Amino acid sequence: MTRIKRMFTDLFSISFYQQYPRYLRSHSLLKHFLILFCLSFSFASAYSQKYIVADSNADCISPIELTDTIYGPTNPPKGFGKTQEMKDFLGNYYYFEKEHNTVWFKFTAPDNCTLTFDIIPVSVNDDYDFLLFKYTGNENNFCQNIKDKKIKPVRTAISRNDKTIQSTTGLKEGKIAQFIHSGPGESYSAPLKVQAGDVYYLALDNVYENGSGFTLKLHYKCAVLLKPQLNISLVDKETGKAITGNIEILDSLQPANAPAEFHAKNVSTHSLSLESSKKYRITATSDGYFSSNITFITPDKPAISNVVISLQKITVGKHLVLEKIYFYGNKAILLPESKPALETLLQTMNENPRLHIEIQGHVNWPHTYLLNATPDTAWIEKLSRMRAKAIYDYLVEKGISADRLSCRGFGNRAMVYPYANNEAEMSKNRRVEILVLAN
Repeated sequence: MTRIKRMFTDLFSISFYQQYPRYLRSHSLLKHFLILFCLSFSFASAYSQKYIVADSNADCISPIELTDTIYGPTNPPKGFGKTQEMKDFLGNYYYFEKEHNTVWFKFTAPDNCTLTFDIIPVSVNDDYDFLLFKYTGNENNFCQNIKDKKIKPVRTAISRNDKTIQSTTGLKEGKIAQFIHSGPGESYSAPLKVQAGDVYYLALDNVYENGSGFTLKLHYKCAVLLKPQLNISLVDKETGKAITGNIEILDSLQPANAPAEFHAKNVSTHSLSLESSKKYRITATSDGYFSSNITFITPDKPAISNVVISLQKITVGKHLVLEKIYFYGNKAILLPESKPALETLLQTMNENPRLHIEIQGHVNWPHTYLLNATPDTAWIEKLSRMRAKAIYDYLVEKGISADRLSCRGFGNRAMVYPYANNEAEMSKNRRVEILVLAN
């Protein structure tokens, strides 16, 4: 691209006229030069516009979401946006004295790695400070909590720019300090261990006006996997937002003998290494949510697996389908495979003592069956009640007060697929649901 521009510049220089007069007589060649220049100019313009810092990016609520490890060079940030999120005293380790010319970034760690990064000013005269925050939940509350100083950053460098290193700053291997206050001091703070799926917000502030922009470069140093690695995330089923809860991973080991990393409390994400080709049961709980359990089989070789567990919020009037509840055919006797799901429901009832539920049984008898047989309506109704009562009896036997429970059969009146014609649709009809009555 630069060579094409130089050729075009030479085309209109005096030396080019003198040295290559025959080229100018070639209309075709001149036309090609003009086309190439226009293309190169358009490409250069598009390239320069790729890394734009907008005024809205000066606020935490609308960060630039990184999809690559390099962003820049950019235009200079101007102003602090609509909200002055930072305002503190000089010499603070954790917050800017105030926002001057700010830009926020948001990015997700791709793996369990050591994170470092460089903020490289276009001009050595620009002084960039930064704050790095680990995301903890809903964006609106998260940004407000930063403003209210309820969340501290995990790394900072607010020191004066060092022109001997081109005024760069960031995180660097070998550095020890996690937080660097304003004034003279180190330009780089210590590296940060990150886990796959962790989300971070990075605030950059140029204290000087009329800056020249910068380039941000993220670096991830990741260990070689020796075992399959499992990354677990907890989210709200309806909103998809991260939530905090407890995660327990069980295999053939007794819970009391399981390693500490098999039990994680008050987390939204958790990562650990597991044995190859092995079945694990993962149970997730969170205050105000129905518990959930899943079965996970690790791959037969080292690989990273990402599992998102969606938890249903306990809300009066809401229905929850009890997944993996199985009965013997045409009977109200629970199969052994139902035990994990029953234990999970029991755990929810124990952890939420004010929770009252109605257990609702449903039977599969789609309308397509009417072509071949007449339904025994009385038996269908009875079977649905009996299956709901089986769940009711299990909970009562395990110590849940009968006052908190009721059960009801719906027969085949509330099928998900009234005209089901395959086993997947029929299994959706053959179910037990929970209706939240009070909490």
